[in-house]
Amino acid sequence: NAVFVSDVEPVGRALTSYGDSWERVGWRYEGEPRAGSRVFVAENPSPAWGPPPWKITEFSNEIGGDLGVATYAPDTGRRLQAIAAFMGIIGLFALGIVARKRS
Repeated sequence: NAVFVSDVEPVGRALTSYGDSWERVGWRYEGEPRAGSRVFVAENPSPAWGPPPWKITEFSNEIGGDLGVATYAPDTGRRLQAIAAFMGIIGLFALGIVARKRS
């Protein structure tokens, strides 16, 4: 079996255009703010990452690094759709149980 060893230190999931790594704190990334810098966040590409301007870069998100923080703002509409779908499934199961007991 082949074994690959690397002496490279672990790379962060959020790197600035200057090569600085930002630390994950909860659901966001924080680091040293620099005017005009860009941050590459290696998460699923989504325009919900900010602050603007957001741009997709190959496999990651590219956002502005001026504020020193990268945040994700989830789409509440999609969350409500998922909750409604779940409640609909529960309702169908309940209806199926009631209909089976009546027959």
